[in-house]
Amino acid sequence: MSWKREGLALKADGQFEWMNSHTGPIAGCKLGSHYRIFFGTRSKKDAKGNYTSRINYADFDVKSPAKLLQLGASVLLPLGRVGTFDEFGQMPADVVQVHPDLFRLYYMGWQRSINAPYIINIGVAESKDGTRFDKISEGPVFGVNRFNPLGVGNLSVSKQGTGWRMWYTCFNDWRLQGEQYAPTYDIRTCFSDDGLIWTESGTVCVAPGNEEALATPRVIKLGPYYLMWFSYRQATDFRSGNKGYQTGFAYSHDGIQWSRNDSMFGLKGSGSGWDSGMACYPVVFIDEEEKKLIMYYCGDGFGEGGLGVASIEISEVLAALE
Repeated sequence: MSWKREGLALKADGQFEWMNSHTGPIAGCKLGSHYRIFFGTRSKKDAKGNYTSRINYADFDVKSPAKLLQLGASVLLPLGRVGTFDEFGQMPADVVQVHPDLFRLYYMGWQRSINAPYIINIGVAESKDGTRFDKISEGPVFGVNRFNPLGVGNLSVSKQGTGWRMWYTCFNDWRLQGEQYAPTYDIRTCFSDDGLIWTESGTVCVAPGNEEALATPRVIKLGPYYLMWFSYRQATDFRSGNKGYQTGFAYSHDGIQWSRNDSMFGLKGSGSGWDSGMACYPVVFIDEEEKKLIMYYCGDGFGEGGLGVASIEISEVLAALE
């Protein structure tokens, strides 16, 4: 039982000044006959070695998920003004279609720091059509607080009945790697009545193994199961080679207590090409007509290698979980 790779779908290579490299991390939703994938992309580095991350989107054919139909031609959101949480960049975290005329995009805002190179908080932008988004506020809706003293990262949000649930990346520690600090993290969960104000308890859903970091959860509900795909890497020496991000897998009956089994439905680097070493930042759709799961994921260099697609039969997944 394994994912069938369907190839590279998009690579950032200077299409725009602000889209010099990278197509990750990603978030997505289905809009009629196409999947809309929002992705983080980067400008060239400036004289100080800094880049700015922005959000763009691309549409792919539902019938042929690796077929690019349209690439957005402008940045999705303006950067925040001086001192705000997204002054230096934005990346998508998740997008939820609340109802037919309301899309809610959760996004990561970047602030540069001194010892730790950055701090991340979560903002929200909303849209009537899934194309033109406006921030709901200058400030974040989720981030650094007494439960998350070092910040948060990518997340997965689900509207369930009258409430909301979130699974998110929580920063645990910054470790010095050569001359630069790098983060470690685990995956936690929290709840909300409106998707904006969150009740936290510090509950860890999926804990890292020895010298490991877990991030970028993506959760779907399939039959009686919650299924989660996430990125995992080694805590040190992870920027290249076989210690970089791979995609792990866990399942749950209640969304709180999880069983991890990466070998069941995880995805590793292919060994060659654009995703030879990394396979990370997963977004998974249920294709009910074709009875498949469709995964968009990012390749080498944290998405510098590009964005690709894999698929698997739903029946295989359910059979393995029974």
